[in-house]
Amino acid sequence: MALLVIRVVTQLQLINFRIQGRVCDAPAKHRNLFRLLGATLEEPSVFIHGGKIYVFLDPPHLILERVWFSFCMNKKSKTIKIK
Repeated sequence: MALLVIRVVTQLQLINFRIQGRVCDAPAKHRNLFRLLGATLEEPSVFIHGGKIYVFLDPPHLILERVWFSFCMNKKSKTIKIK
């Protein structure tokens, strides 16, 4: 999938599209894609052919993931805590 993203971004750059960001939901495959492309929590962007592209998860999935994680961590107490 990383090669496909690079290929698509490259083709769009060739016709003068400027890609500034990539948004997706939170499955592990998307997080792994970001990591393969070089993004980290500290630097959530990648460079493809000289263009800086920010990568991030959409807010609803970010919130849902945090709530689910908190629920799983606190299921003994049956409470949900959002940090």
